[in-house]
Order: sequence, then C-alpha cells, then structure tokens
Amino acid sequence: KGLKVKAASQHLVFTGNPGTGKTTVARIMAEILKDHGVIAKGHLVEVTRSDLVGRYIGETGPKTKAVIASALDGVLFIDEAYTLAVESSPKDFGGEAIAELLTAMENCQDRLVVIVAGYSKEMARFIEANPGLASRFKTTIQFDDYDGDEMLEIFEKLCGENDYRLTNDARCLLKLYLNGLYDARDKNFGNAREVRNLFEDVAGNQAVRLAQKSWRPSRKELLRIEVEDVPGGSAFGASPPISPPGSSQPASPYLMEPTLMNQVRLGGNETIFGMPDWPLKPARPYELRELFRKFGKAGDA
Repeated sequence: KGLKVKAASQHLVFTGNPGTGKTTVARIMAEILKDHGVIAKGHLVEVTRSDLVGRYIGETGPKTKAVIASALDGVLFIDEAYTLAVESSPKDFGGEAIAELLTAMENCQDRLVVIVAGYSKEMARFIEANPGLASRFKTTIQFDDYDGDEMLEIFEKLCGENDYRLTNDARCLLKLYLNGLYDARDKNFGNAREVRNLFEDVAGNQAVRLAQKSWRPSRKELLRIEVEDVPGGSAFGASPPISPPGSSQPASPYLMEPTLMNQVRLGGNETIFGMPDWPLKPARPYELRELFRKFGKAGDA
C-alpha cells in the first residue's frame, strides 16, 4: 500500500563446537539471501582474525576495509570471531577491526551481511562485551554436537562417496565406537571432523590388512570394510598374527591387535612393544577406554 518498510537486520551469530557445519550453513545462507534479493551476488568471504588484524600500528584498518570491500553484496563469515576481543590486552589491534566492522555494518546495511561464529560461551562474552555488537547481532543460532547416530550417517556418506561398503559387523562396532566418542566429548570435540579423520584411519587400516594377504584382493574385497578395520575391531575379527618389526618375539593373541587396541589395554600412547604407533600410524590416538568399559574390560577383550 505504498508504506515504507525498514529492512530487518540479517546479521547472525553461529555458536557451537568445531565441525558442526557452521561454515557450510553460512554458504547456504548466502545463496538463500541472494535468491530472495537481500544481497546481489551471494558469495561468501570466510576470514579469521589473521585476515583482519595487522601486526603493526596502522595496518589493521586497511586490512579490515579490504576484506569488507571484497564481501560487499555478499556474506562476510568471521570464524572464531571472539579472538578479535582480547580482554587481557587492551592495546590489541582487534578492537580496531571491530570498529571498522561496525561502521561497515551501519553504512552498508543493504549490501553486507555479517555472520560471526565460534564457541558458545566465548561468543556470548564477545557479543555482550560490546554494545555496538549486541545491537547489531540480534539472532543467534546454536549448532549442537552430532550424536552417535548422526556421525554414523556421516561416516556412511563418506563410504558411499568413496565406493566403500560396510559389513554389518563393522557397522555395529562403528555405532558403538561413535557413541563412545560422543559420550566422552569435550569442548574440543571435532564432530564431523572426527568422523572424517576416523574414516581415513579405517581406510588406512583396511589397506594395511589387505596388503598382508597372500593373494591379490578382489574388487569386492578392496571396497569392503570389515570389522577388524575399525579401531579395536581385530579383537573381534580374524586378523593374522603379527610380530613387531625386527623382533624374534613369537606372535600371540595380543600381537593380533592394532595399535589403538593396545593403547586401550595399556592406557597410554605406546604399544605393547614400547614403540608408539606400531604397526599402524593413525594421526589421532582415539580414546576407546570408555567404549570397552561398556563392552567389557580391555584386558579381557
């Protein structure tokens, strides 16, 4: 009816642990805002503190302005935005970056959408500590951690993308394993990143297992993930006995277990041979202690 309508603020705060999909959702938001005519281009510019804050006096302002200019008509996504406000250092240049950001959000309301992201508690303190931020970021979206079932879905998606197939036993142990990861999580829990890392470890375990075969694996074997490929799975599978490199020590049931199972048994980061990460070298020593407490004592597994 010809009435003027003031555009609502589209700036958002994303909170949650790493790997919960905040960056992915920011990209989707940029596309949605473009489709609805809120922004013209719909591109996402992803930055962190180092992209905005300089090391010397007079460097931060130009750096921040350049980033803002590149994000005009799109979305500026600032990950770990709370690092811009360093409470223990009043002379930190992060405050200058925040001031430039607030100015741009005021002067370019119809051309710039800003999404800031980080841990829940740190982001709450960050927003509340600055009245200018609190008045502009009025909507917060919490990204919860993925539970065991959701992480299993992510793992199966990774398998599908790489043509792997899980056996029923492998899937059951993975579900138990991922539930254990979820129950033991802390603020540094990686969520989807943990699953991606686990997938790489499982694929590596499968490759090592097949390399130990005395025959050439078939295509089905190359694409199949067995229970012994899952960390701790050889305690339930049928892996061949393995002796330590350069050792005459006879093989035993304990030597059939991969490094991660040995870590559970001994409660440390060394194998039963006193050598770290043998025979496999996973990038992350997964904590299986809680998992096998539920399944049975590690020493009896």
